[in-house]
Amino acid sequence: MKIFFVVGGLSGSGGVDRVVANLSDCFAKKGDDVSIYLINSGFDFPTTAKIIHYKANYKVRLFRIIEEIVGACKIKKRITIEKPDIIYNTCWILPIICFFQRGKIFSAIHNDPSPHMHHMNWKLRFLIRFLKWSNKVIVPVNTLKTTLEDDFGFKNVIVISNPLDFELIDSKKNEAPKDLTDFSSYILAVGRLDKVKGFDLLINAYSLTRAKEKVHLVIIGEGEERNNLQKLIDEKNLSSRIHLIGARDNPFAYMKNSLFFVSSSRAETFCLVLAEALACGVAVISTNISGPVDFVFHNQNGLLVDYNDAVSMANAMDLLCFNEELLLKLKSNARASVEKFNLGSISKKYEELFCGQR
Repeated sequence: MKIFFVVGGLSGSGGVDRVVANLSDCFAKKGDDVSIYLINSGFDFPTTAKIIHYKANYKVRLFRIIEEIVGACKIKKRITIEKPDIIYNTCWILPIICFFQRGKIFSAIHNDPSPHMHHMNWKLRFLIRFLKWSNKVIVPVNTLKTTLEDDFGFKNVIVISNPLDFELIDSKKNEAPKDLTDFSSYILAVGRLDKVKGFDLLINAYSLTRAKEKVHLVIIGEGEERNNLQKLIDEKNLSSRIHLIGARDNPFAYMKNSLFFVSSSRAETFCLVLAEALACGVAVISTNISGPVDFVFHNQNGLLVDYNDAVSMANAMDLLCFNEELLLKLKSNARASVEKFNLGSISKKYEELFCGQR
């Protein structure tokens, strides 16, 4: 089977890139002919699939949209020449440009376009409608399926959860984080340093805890909010307790060695890093938002806290820091709670979907 993965402007995050990397690598290892086409997108994850770039690094949004159209036209030529059996797509314009091949196109949406998601601008809410012309639209959680059907009139949405590569996670999680030797106990958060991820909320919450005297807070990631977050840390006089350590190639080692993991996001569709932390056997705290509520179960494998509420998050952090019995209970349930997302099971669902359309 020949499969094209097209990663375009609606991909939205590194989480989508990891999904594409995991799926493409899985199909390639099964002997399928797999290529990844990137339109206005980087890609930093390992895969055995071929990778083809169409990127000019335009910073002006209008030019980036034009670039995506031009890139999609180039990919259409490759589709015409190579005749792939399946196209896994996140590029908004591809189903229109490839109208007569739309039966091969399975578009994935990993952003919640609901009007209340303030980080989703009107352009993206408009552009996402073009994906209706796909054969099927794939989303990772039921709440997003409901939004697309009720608010945008989609009729062809199916739910397939994001996959977790347990083999990769297990091969890397037991490495020791060499740059955290100055302290033995820390709370971990991972993600892009932007407003949506809510690291300002996390810093404010941590500053309210008793736990700050006992454990450090480590944040992995880079982004446009780094300077603002560092300023907030300095204002709280917590520069010796909160550490912005940048991006890391192996976040699983930091997850495995953390006391627990926190997701402070104001909006998520799935929150892959939260599922990865659970796969590492770590208890989690998450804001009570769509996506995480599909697999974080309060007082079973983690704690859910009120949306955008620093006090609620601070109380949860103190609870896990000072209640070892509860912490061990959550950790004991962590890995089993996400085993249903294992790459083998999820790739089989995709294989059944793809083969059923050939």
